Amino acid sequence: MNNEQEIRNILIKELGLADLPEEAQNEIVTKIGGIILQSVTLGILEKLPQDAREEFEVLSKEGDNERIQEFLELNVPHLYDIMQEETARVVESFRAAQNKDIKSE
Repeated sequence: MNNEQEIRNILIKELGLADLPEEAQNEIVTKIGGIILQSVTLGILEKLPQDAREEFEVLSKEGDNERIQEFLELNVPHLYDIMQEETARVVESFRAAQNKDIKSE
């Protein structure tokens, strides 16, 4: 199983989407995944020194995910903590919105 599939499975479990049709699962996971990616990117940029930000922008434009990963691991202390924190924050926000919708019905 690749990382994307693992992340998808985690999101489906954490968000309680297992009973939804696959198409609905895909739509929600795609939207939430995009929000998580934006959130993680902002968290990373806040931790990068200015000179490293410029290099990060160049690498991002090139699109070499392996080099980007290596760069981030070298330049962002606690990278995986940031990723986990931002993912948890987005998932919790989604859950809170779900609960609010359920209560207002």
